[in-house]
Amino acid sequence: MGILLIDLGNTALKWSTLDNPCEPRTFVHESSGVLDINLRREWLDMGVTEVYGCSVGSEWLTHSVSTFFKDQGIPFKWCKSESNFNGNFHIKNDYEHPHLLGADRWYASVGAVFLHPHQPLLVCHMGTASTVDSVIPVGKEDYEFLGGRIAPGPAMMREGLARGTSHLPRAFGAPMEFPTNTIAAISTGIVDSQLGLIERAVRAMERKGYTPKILLAGGSAMVLEEFIREEFEGVDVRHNLVLQGLAVRVEKDKK
Repeated sequence: MGILLIDLGNTALKWSTLDNPCEPRTFVHESSGVLDINLRREWLDMGVTEVYGCSVGSEWLTHSVSTFFKDQGIPFKWCKSESNFNGNFHIKNDYEHPHLLGADRWYASVGAVFLHPHQPLLVCHMGTASTVDSVIPVGKEDYEFLGGRIAPGPAMMREGLARGTSHLPRAFGAPMEFPTNTIAAISTGIVDSQLGLIERAVRAMERKGYTPKILLAGGSAMVLEEFIREEFEGVDVRHNLVLQGLAVRVEKDKK
């Protein structure tokens, strides 16, 4: 089978093969520190020979994954954010401390540029946390990662309200224009907060003279996609942006 790509997030582990990053598989670990035994068997049965991954998940699970491949004698690489990406295209990282940028955000941006070259991009990941990052073209094959926004994702917002108040429920209902019950009020507030995060980023890019292409990914994308499409045109839903970025990284390394 060859090279395995892994995107280890706070709640789920996504993976794919190098030759098919557009069809990720997902294992929901819910912050467990132990690598699922069935997943171990599946990877071994597939004949993995090398692994590229990025992790923003728990240190325990990251260690468990690393130890598993090490024990099998399979080379693995945890990819980090960089000051620059130099492959078939170049991305300059404007983060104040590039190494502190989440690896998932960096490689999602690499994947987004690969999928939509020569366009200003807004890379939106809606998961445990929601991140909205801006990338602009600055030359023929040159791009600039401008930075981005981080906020609690929809589930975290809902849990935060329930934990921090005495009487608000955890239930999630249908958003409404004018909510007339508490569940709808919470749901509408959460959706509007996520949309506002994207809208503010769009406006910031427009003030710089760019109309961005919006890419949407993450476990909460299915909750938000309908509402985001109502507000913005040409939204591209891609659940494999990080894996696509890792695939581009592998191809660069193997040249």
